[in-house]
Amino acid sequence: MSTSNTGTNGDLAVPDLLFRCCSDKSVGRLLCGQLIADGGTSNQDTDLTAEFLNHKNLLNRRVTRLISSTTSLLWVLQLAFQKQHAGESNIEIIFISPHDSPLGEVFHAPNLARQSGLSSEKASYYEHEYLWHWKIPEECIHARVDLKVLESRGLTLTTLIGSFKKELPFPRLSEFSSKFKNFWVENEFIGRSFALATAACRFGYDAPVRRIFWILFENSLRAGEGWGQFSNDIQEILTDELCSLAADVSARMLDFDTDLADLSWEWHLLHYEHAERLNELVYPLLEDAPALDRQLQEENDAFEHSTQHLQKCLRNIRIEIGH
Repeated sequence: MSTSNTGTNGDLAVPDLLFRCCSDKSVGRLLCGQLIADGGTSNQDTDLTAEFLNHKNLLNRRVTRLISSTTSLLWVLQLAFQKQHAGESNIEIIFISPHDSPLGEVFHAPNLARQSGLSSEKASYYEHEYLWHWKIPEECIHARVDLKVLESRGLTLTTLIGSFKKELPFPRLSEFSSKFKNFWVENEFIGRSFALATAACRFGYDAPVRRIFWILFENSLRAGEGWGQFSNDIQEILTDELCSLAADVSARMLDFDTDLADLSWEWHLLHYEHAERLNELVYPLLEDAPALDRQLQEENDAFEHSTQHLQKCLRNIRIEIGH
């Protein structure tokens, strides 16, 4: 339901969907730390086992040539809200299609762990992790969603795991998973399916909503909890929610077209007024260079501030509509 494997990686199929969480603290978001440190240069001559040993050491602050992704959406959600709890910003969840990679192999972390000398037991700790050499190509990005956008749509930490006291340490993955399961397990299947389908739709029309729903649903189940008799009802609920999402997106696109037209007008007006203002400043102050420099600096600063504001508005619209 939630997973589909079509590629290969050694003795294990590579999942067709991976996840990554980034923030302003992430060195390169889609680039490994060393690629950023080296100013954009890369080569293929890499001892991957040595890189893995540095990568797995959480106390190591050396940048490596590896960049991480995971098969666990729940871990990515836990990490996203943990980053927010720690005061990080610009947090986003990225959906990755590894089979679209033009760079070749994606490495299953347990394979590198065993090759670097770790026991099979310790290697299994990295079962959900897949590593990329140098970068995650843009061609592989299926969708990306900003955490603030998710929250503005109603998907918050409270809606996932219930109440949480901010003064307490943020729950680790095992505790987060338990809280998630315990929060949802008291709901009967129909109500739970409706709520989780709604939650999945919060990721946006371009996100793999069906997969997100089934991942959340499976993580909400108790061991041995049967739901087969509700299968048709659950599928119908999910289909209805997806249809509602498509209708909402169509309606929002009309609003965003208006917003974009307004922003385009403001942009042209800003440039026109800036040019006019420069003309007004230059001629009266030609004989007073210090005053002219000061006035030009103030005008350019104001122009730059307004430009950044319009660019931010444009970025927010593009994020909201999934571009």
